[in-house]
Amino acid sequence: MTHRYRNGLPSLQLLYIDDAIEGLACIIEKKGNAPIYHLGGDFSHEPREIINEMAEILGCHAAIEETSIDDDIANVFLDWSATETEFGWRPTTTLSDGLRRTLACAAAPEIQSGKGE
Repeated sequence: MTHRYRNGLPSLQLLYIDDAIEGLACIIEKKGNAPIYHLGGDFSHEPREIINEMAEILGCHAAIEETSIDDDIANVFLDWSATETEFGWRPTTTLSDGLRRTLACAAAPEIQSGKGE
């Protein structure tokens, strides 16, 4: 199930955890000059795109239903250019690779059994 707002579709700026950790480490270790540093993905993705990518990775078909929400959505895309300029950081994990790694981790036996960290 996905949704549509009065003013359009929601959009998500995803950031893979390894990219986030690397970005945070750069900020903490190098102590830059800007008051705020953002971390974010390269692109924003609609839920339908994410669902379809997951289905492709899993080798199945996604039957996506859409519901309408009587509200407006503000899609926020963080500007992480200061982080890139000062520290050379930028996300390197694509949507497909991040989803593939996440799904592989979720399918691991220790996660399935509830004994994962």
